[in-house]
Amino acid sequence: MAMRATDSTAKGMMGRFYDHMLQLTVDVKQLLEGEDGQELLTRGEEREINKFVKTRWDGSLPCPLHVVGRILNPGNQVEEIFPDDVECTKRSLGREGGKGCMVHWWTWHGTDCPELAKLACRVLTQPVSASACERNWAVWDSVHTAWRNKLGSEKLKDLVYIAHN
Repeated sequence: MAMRATDSTAKGMMGRFYDHMLQLTVDVKQLLEGEDGQELLTRGEEREINKFVKTRWDGSLPCPLHVVGRILNPGNQVEEIFPDDVECTKRSLGREGGKGCMVHWWTWHGTDCPELAKLACRVLTQPVSASACERNWAVWDSVHTAWRNKLGSEKLKDLVYIAHN
């Protein structure tokens, strides 16, 4: 679920990535425990899954950008400041209760700290996955063949744009 979420084109994933990865470890632990204390996997299978999750965790976190994204997520801050006041949270983050775009929140509420708001918008709009770059390079490789090698860079750029879109 966490990997699918990060690979999506959803806005504001940078602010939620750290929480998604943390939830992944909790979900895997619950899955491995099974219902009613029943063991679902052998110890070897369990070690393999834990090794995979740890590799993903170590490969992705703790990246300072992801941690900063979590800190700049206004939903996390309001929940930590007002954990018992759901109405306050809804008023602070709009009707969606923090599910909306965090960049809009910073645009509207960050006027007192314009430098921080600008930084928050830049951090929160960063992609958390390299999939977009990988897709772009795959299209570039398919367009840039030996026959088309003689084309100028502008023509190649136009062909990649057409093929990608």
